[in-house]
Amino acid sequence: MCQFIETIKLHNSDYFNLEYHQRRIDITQKKFFGTSNIDLKRTLPDPEDFGRGIYKCRIIYGEKVESIDISRYSVKRLESLRLIFSNQIDYSYKFSDRRIFDNLKKCCKGFEEILIVKNNFVTDTSYSNIAFYKNGVWYTPESYLLNGTKRQFYLDKGILKEAEITVDKIFFFEKISLLNSMLDLGEICMNVKSITV
Repeated sequence: MCQFIETIKLHNSDYFNLEYHQRRIDITQKKFFGTSNIDLKRTLPDPEDFGRGIYKCRIIYGEKVESIDISRYSVKRLESLRLIFSNQIDYSYKFSDRRIFDNLKKCCKGFEEILIVKNNFVTDTSYSNIAFYKNGVWYTPESYLLNGTKRQFYLDKGILKEAEITVDKIFFFEKISLLNSMLDLGEICMNVKSITV
């Protein structure tokens, strides 16, 4: 049976981007089960039960919600990105089975993360979308693996622009930022020189 995961940021008693998470759950359930029956506003624990600070709300679901786990969140330390080439990778839906990423990450050392390249196009890391910065503008690859909720939020707000980004274009940019439901644009940011093959 297919299992999926949804990760939602809970900050100071407020769930972030619920509309975007709800939309992704609806699309996923309709694709795999023919109908959508999860209402996040009714399903999630009362945010007032959690104090100030940042929490990670992790939902596992299939035809119904199977588990909800909420824990304190801290940003992972990251020092470099390693280009990994995988032309067969497909992660269009947020499956809870992440062995495909675990296998690709076996080459990583220390505080290193993979930056996946598919058919010469830059995509995502194992846990985030990305954005490249140049001349005051942030660009995100149109060749993403998973259209993240934060990525789509920034696109809708005009903060990000989509662009075709191939491997040979990486070093034309100044810096790279990781973004996902827990990470805001610029929160994890590094010079593109930190990207290695």
